[in-house]
Amino acid sequence: MTLRTYQREAVDALWRSLCERDGDPLVVVPTGGGKTHIIASFVAELLERAPEARVLVASHVKEIVQQDAAKLEVSCGPLRVGVYSAGLGRRELGRPVTVASVQSIARRARRLDPVDVLIVDEAHLIPPKGEGQYRRLIRTLRDHNPAMKLVGFSATPYRMNSGPLTEGKGAPFGFIAHEVSMSMLIEQGYLSPLRSKQGLTHPDLTRVRVRG
Repeated sequence: MTLRTYQREAVDALWRSLCERDGDPLVVVPTGGGKTHIIASFVAELLERAPEARVLVASHVKEIVQQDAAKLEVSCGPLRVGVYSAGLGRRELGRPVTVASVQSIARRARRLDPVDVLIVDEAHLIPPKGEGQYRRLIRTLRDHNPAMKLVGFSATPYRMNSGPLTEGKGAPFGFIAHEVSMSMLIEQGYLSPLRSKQGLTHPDLTRVRVRG
């Protein structure tokens, strides 16, 4: 799998953070930047360095599970990748890499072999507190392996109600390992430029009050 320059830089930065820093890293890539390729390349390299490692890639919808699994099967080999998702009708455990929907795997986390790296795709959906499925999954997996690393990928490294994913009480990640900017991807031609246009109609707002 050939990576774009910024994707290769993201993989390298993730490796440096895991080797040199404490805490769990977050990688920020805009929508359309190909974060699935980054995940797949990182996991393939991890298995090359540590063939005995166990990796779980979790997300919240079956479409992302399917997309991640397809790229991982290319980078790691189909026999090394299992899918656990009720929505996709697949319940494959016991392989080096498991790609799963959080709804399905959270109930079966105790049946998994100890996981060394948990990757959460769309990591901004991890709740800041409480007993959400992601929180329960992380806690259960760390009961089995306290040294497990949590790696997050997201285009939006913050929540509207609680701020950045790396700050404050209950923040799931310790730091941003690498961030790809949308402006750079637009300048390099990977994303279309943003253009806003005025609507054809002009509503009458003269009687609309503004409060706050």
